[in-house]
Amino acid sequence: MNNNKDTYFLKIRPLSISDYETVLEWSRHENFCLANQWELNREPDEVYSWWHKCVNNTANNFIRMGIDIEGNLIGYTDLANITNNSAELGICEQLKGKQTSRIPHFEVLEYRSYGYV
Repeated sequence: MNNNKDTYFLKIRPLSISDYETVLEWSRHENFCLANQWELNREPDEVYSWWHKCVNNTANNFIRMGIDIEGNLIGYTDLANITNNSAELGICEQLKGKQTSRIPHFEVLEYRSYGYV
């Protein structure tokens, strides 16, 4: 349990279709889309269809999980090209530059994306 109100823990969790509104919000931010190589100006139905596929992915060599802080989805992480003892790790974060009421001391400053081999 977290007893320090200024400390927050990341949780890696399964994606959910209920995350769609958050993902739709991300899709409306140009800098987020550019940083994470998303198409710009996607229609909500297109974003929903894409997210539905992400949530229901069953590929053997690819896993996508949500990154959560205190119940708020802030990004997702991918393990891709999984073979034997290796995989590529990618992280996509929502960094909006504002504080939230649920996480008063968590201020996000920018958009970024990482890829590791």
